[in-house]
Amino acid sequence: MPQPDPTSSAEDEIFSEIQQSISVYRLKPYRRKQENKKDALALYLWNMALCEALYPVLQCIEVALRNTIHDALSKARSQKWYDEAGFLLPVELERVASAKAELDRNRKPHDHCRVVAELTFGFWASLFAAPYEKSFFILVAPLAFARVPRKNRNRAFLSARIQEIRKIRNRVFHHEPIWNDDLMREYLDMMELLKWLSPAKERLLEGKCRFVEIHDGGWEAFREYVDWVFALEEEERVNLPKT
Repeated sequence: MPQPDPTSSAEDEIFSEIQQSISVYRLKPYRRKQENKKDALALYLWNMALCEALYPVLQCIEVALRNTIHDALSKARSQKWYDEAGFLLPVELERVASAKAELDRNRKPHDHCRVVAELTFGFWASLFAAPYEKSFFILVAPLAFARVPRKNRNRAFLSARIQEIRKIRNRVFHHEPIWNDDLMREYLDMMELLKWLSPAKERLLEGKCRFVEIHDGGWEAFREYVDWVFALEEEERVNLPKT
């Protein structure tokens, strides 16, 4: 009579513990892609590393975009352009109010630098919507987007680019799978936008960003590590004192 494989039983137990900590629902996309449990965990780790590698790019874009827009609007209108009557639509006015409320909760003054920093990426992206074509885009484009090639220097193109970045940003920040996206193209689009906003900042980031290395390594680069973790766990469980 064949004996049960204790190694297989131990692997199932270890995987079950890890899966429980992640949740079956969260791990499901990885299991659909990789039937082998260890391969699925390697894919999960790769996705985690991709998110980590994209964080500096997303951070640089968000900060550069808001500061570029604020500087341009400060010159074209005033430093507190967000308080000017008739400029922002109700949804954006609510976001400004939320930003000020957050400053109030933290007992911080409503100076323009703090308000601008408190506004979400979604707020800045919304300024590229069609209703702001004349009141915002035409006004600030010569100041804020002078480095954008002429064929792309229009509201519709930049809105689509920024919305794409917003979507990948939200997926990264909410710990969702991004490995199945066209990530390399999206990364290059992000770096291109950053270069248009600040060539020096793009160069500063490019030399330290590990995204291309992580992306090109693929999920397979994490498979050996998963094997090592399982082997270590199995060894420790075998050596646990009997109760």
